[in-house]
Amino acid sequence: LNAGDALRTAEFSRATLLLRSRTVLQVSELTSIRVAPDRESLLLQLLRGFLYFFHRDDTTPLEVEASGINAAVLGTDVAFGTGTDG
Repeated sequence: LNAGDALRTAEFSRATLLLRSRTVLQVSELTSIRVAPDRESLLLQLLRGFLYFFHRDDTTPLEVEASGINAAVLGTDVAFGTGTDG
């Protein structure tokens, strides 16, 4: 995925992404995310659904934005979720 791209999973489907930082991003069913355009650091916009991050090595900062909240992921094991209404 590149800046500005979006990913959506359907019912009974999932996706697993390996980011450049070697972070594993698991995307659950009925999830919509967008990679924010024109950013120096990675910002994922969680439009709906559930994300899970896992990284064993030193992590590259990753930001998640969802329904009025912002979070910076600096740990190795993090989950985010939002309801169907955002």
